[in-house]
Amino acid sequence: MSRESPLISVILPAFNSAPYLSKAIESILSQTYGDFELLVIYDESSDQTLQIIEDYLTKDGRIRLIFGRKARLVGALNQGLDFSKGQFIARMDADDISLPTRFEKQLQQMDIAKLDFCGSNITIVNANGEFIKEVVMPSTPDLITITLACTVPFAHGSVMMRKQFIDQHTLRYIAGTPAEDYDFWCRSYRLGARFGNVDENLFFYRYSPESLSKVYIKLIHQHTREVRRNFVKSNINAMLLAIKNLALIQNRLSVRDENFLILATYLVFLKTNSKLLFTILKNAHLKSSAIALAKIVRGF
Repeated sequence: MSRESPLISVILPAFNSAPYLSKAIESILSQTYGDFELLVIYDESSDQTLQIIEDYLTKDGRIRLIFGRKARLVGALNQGLDFSKGQFIARMDADDISLPTRFEKQLQQMDIAKLDFCGSNITIVNANGEFIKEVVMPSTPDLITITLACTVPFAHGSVMMRKQFIDQHTLRYIAGTPAEDYDFWCRSYRLGARFGNVDENLFFYRYSPESLSKVYIKLIHQHTREVRRNFVKSNINAMLLAIKNLALIQNRLSVRDENFLILATYLVFLKTNSKLLFTILKNAHLKSSAIALAKIVRGF
């Protein structure tokens, strides 16, 4: 392996991250696939974040410290993209944990399926690292299409990206967008990106009521709704094809996937008056329909 030309560049933004940062870094350094550079994008913090990073710099030559420009998360992510040397870019958040085989299995999946973006199933834990629930992410192109019409198809910190696709389309996160990851995935999809997920749990996502996504939840909800509408408008034909394919196996879908199928079909109905909505609803499980209806009533 070579630090000058690693296969993977890991982007880890760090701001006031002291409580969990060591575990996040250790989870990267413990990967079974080791040809990577770890880019820690540090923004001035009021805790011991910098000291923790500097300590790890003396322990592992794969780590690079990059000082942020006080441009918050989006700025840190874009700096990471700018500085990345690898053929693949892996995201990582300072309060999450990547399981040891994450990189190895994502690289395998991206090679086999020729993917540009790859996540995995995740386990959600609380601030103390205690189990909350497991989330199975969509694993087929049709499921990913309908999921994107509703929400993100993978946890942001769990994603591996192909740098060639990023560079080819000069993709960057857009400052001032509350749902920066959802916006990024939807723009990538419209550019022809191939998405997938490893059908294994490779990532622990830490849920915190104090995270930015919870603090700015109203702004994020408003922006997500706007991005969602634009996605549907731009991808009607792809969505119709995915819905028709999934209708054939609807009875085998999980409650979560069927819920997204109903919601995606509803959004298409608003644009086209497609009768597919009535077919999907007729065959839907009561629980899936109830969840979808509740979301629509709340302003989905």
